[in-house]
Amino acid sequence: MYGDGPNSDLKNVRFFDPAELKDKKPIRNDIGYGLNDWLGINHTYRCDKFTKSHSQRHILFAGCSFTAGEALEKEQTWAFKVHSSMAKTSGYYNIGVPGFSITDIVDQIFKYFHTYGNPDDIYILFPNASRDLEYAGNDKRYMELLIWRSYFYLEQYCKSNSINLYSFTWEIPTSGWNSIYPDQQEKKYYPGTTEEREDWSQQLGDETIKILGGFDTFYYFSEDDMIRNVFKYDTTKNKGNKNSLVATDSVHPGESFHDFYADFILSKARI
Repeated sequence: MYGDGPNSDLKNVRFFDPAELKDKKPIRNDIGYGLNDWLGINHTYRCDKFTKSHSQRHILFAGCSFTAGEALEKEQTWAFKVHSSMAKTSGYYNIGVPGFSITDIVDQIFKYFHTYGNPDDIYILFPNASRDLEYAGNDKRYMELLIWRSYFYLEQYCKSNSINLYSFTWEIPTSGWNSIYPDQQEKKYYPGTTEEREDWSQQLGDETIKILGGFDTFYYFSEDDMIRNVFKYDTTKNKGNKNSLVATDSVHPGESFHDFYADFILSKARI
């Protein structure tokens, strides 16, 4: 994707134009927060500087915009919450890139291995499977094989090298977000434009679960558990937080979803 190393040529993934820095105005308003993070030492990666030397536990996070934390503060994201719950780690290393597909993410992880060595643990939040359709020539059956084979190689590598692998997906098998948000809350929480509704509809489906559900390093949650816990966080921990259910771009889920993602995957981790 981006050369020999995962952060060697991320100039192509630019959220801000340097010319805009003098006014501190992001080109994409959906980023909203974390300007210094997004323009930090690892280009668009919001994490510590990558290194080959690790004196303590080396943990890697990977995924798409949900893991990168698009439209949220870094501290509001599931990956940073998981990292913050752990003691004695070598740092916070997150190679999430907005828009990445499942095979993009796996490819990027292997490039990280090659450049910076094997971590002790990997946490991955996968997107919807259909992002890989373009790589499969719009052949759905081949797409499924491509994803399955890609993850099989990753899981086997991790098992062979004593790397703890934990993966899951934000894709959920539901009939629509109206089943999550009560009618009286729809106007407040549900994106209003056609474009925004299409963005949120990416999360509806079960293709990723169908393809990866047979792997023992892949976990998935039920729709009921997600709904119950997200609204618990919304009415308690994140009460009054304007980005509790929806991020600043009105497209990505807010902090209460990230609280749920973090708690869910931590419940599967052997720590």
